[in-house]
Amino acid sequence: MASLRARLAGIERHKLLFAVFSVAVTTIVVVGFLVENRWGYMKPDPQLIYVSSWKEGRTREEAKAAQAADVAERTRAYYAQQAEFAKAEADAKAAANAKAAQER
Repeated sequence: MASLRARLAGIERHKLLFAVFSVAVTTIVVVGFLVENRWGYMKPDPQLIYVSSWKEGRTREEAKAAQAADVAERTRAYYAQQAEFAKAEADAKAAANAKAAQER
């Protein structure tokens, strides 16, 4: 151990820092390759966008009517989902209150 200390004391500080930095960068690269080899590169799932088709001679009024129907359907689905959330929250509160009452 004394010989190691003597050897490290003889090395200039910037050379020692450069050696530590070099070992750290090499370690990071090797670990990166090992991780990639083990689990692979995980690309994000592709986002599919579906587009509605319509007949060639569609008029502006037909497009506006279809748009209004789509908005109405999305609004109905939104409020139905909000109602489900409210019901689930009410059920959870009721269950918590029942549990609290049972523990008393």
